[in-house]
Amino acid sequence: MLSSWIFIIHICQVDNGCIEHLFPSLHKNDWDVLIAHFLGVDHAGHISGVDSTQMIEKLEQYNGILEKIVDVLEGQSGPGGLHENTLLLVMGDHGQTVNGDHGGGTAEEVETSLFAMSLKKPPSPLPLESGPSSCNVDLDGNKMCISSIQQLDFAVTLSALLGVPYPFGSIGQVNAELYALAAGTWNLDSFGNGNGQNQLERWMQNYVNALCINAWQVKNYIDVYSDSSLIGFSDKDLSHITDLYDLAQDMWSHTKDALVQCQNGNSSTSLTILKKQIYAYSNLLDNIKTLGRSKWTEFNLTVMGAGFALMLLSLLFHVIFIKKLDKTYVLHFPYCGKFLISLEVPFAYITVLIRAFSFLSNSFILEEGKVAIFLLATTGTIQLRRAIAANKLQSEVGAY
Repeated sequence: MLSSWIFIIHICQVDNGCIEHLFPSLHKNDWDVLIAHFLGVDHAGHISGVDSTQMIEKLEQYNGILEKIVDVLEGQSGPGGLHENTLLLVMGDHGQTVNGDHGGGTAEEVETSLFAMSLKKPPSPLPLESGPSSCNVDLDGNKMCISSIQQLDFAVTLSALLGVPYPFGSIGQVNAELYALAAGTWNLDSFGNGNGQNQLERWMQNYVNALCINAWQVKNYIDVYSDSSLIGFSDKDLSHITDLYDLAQDMWSHTKDALVQCQNGNSSTSLTILKKQIYAYSNLLDNIKTLGRSKWTEFNLTVMGAGFALMLLSLLFHVIFIKKLDKTYVLHFPYCGKFLISLEVPFAYITVLIRAFSFLSNSFILEEGKVAIFLLATTGTIQLRRAIAANKLQSEVGAY
């Protein structure tokens, strides 16, 4: 009985709550971003497996929900409608094995699906593909292509679509195909005579502008990261990235001048110039991705072994230190008697060591240093306060 109750809570209750609030919200105009997180399919996979009856039922339920959502959006997508400029994204946050597990590195665990729908038709044809795609013919004889997008590109692409600042710590690139969906919401008819060629040129100019900001943000992050970590990128790698960035920026300056000259001329020339500019920014961002993967996903057994040995040594030091204090000053935990120095002092030393060793981490994230500094400052403040209360300020200050 208990297992059935837990099953219902995990599989049904959260999804029912999403449904209860989702559809009324689709008829309101008080939100910019609406997120519905359905958990039932994940729990069904964990509990019963991906081939189970529960999984099939959840997927069929989701199909019905998605059909209703699309009907609501399309019903209010006309000129001036509530969902005239709405973009629908349906995705999974991870895959699953046959047993319903995830968290590993296999393709079935790290790959998932993404469905994107714009209620306005983007300019056609799309000037470039941002990733590999496979095309097949569906049951109705229509050509259907499935493209791919890297996970690290999703956050910056979504930021570009929403018109919000790109995440500072992202090294992703704005995906061209997803970004093209937003083109349907622009007033492209005001550009030139509104024909397809001019609309395509307008879209490409907007995309290049997005990539320009994208490249600046990624380059800025790489510079800050390298300045904040002792084990950052090598001078040779940074010099190569800087050269590519300067080349792309210099090309963009010339591209803007060339576009002004071509404004009343041949649009084909403008498209060629813009494609070269897109390639320059894409080449820069691809090189940074490759560099980041080589640095942040490396597995050095020697360094890992040294880190493990350091951890064991640290644990041994703690044990010896506590036993020595207990023997020398007759400490009894959790109630401590009198002793000559407070435990905040060795803790402060340990925090300093943590801060020092954090610089040696090749996965050093900028916030780690702030946490270590916060711990050190907090420990010092508490230690000094207790020292003043115990009239041991001189010795404590010297030790600290």
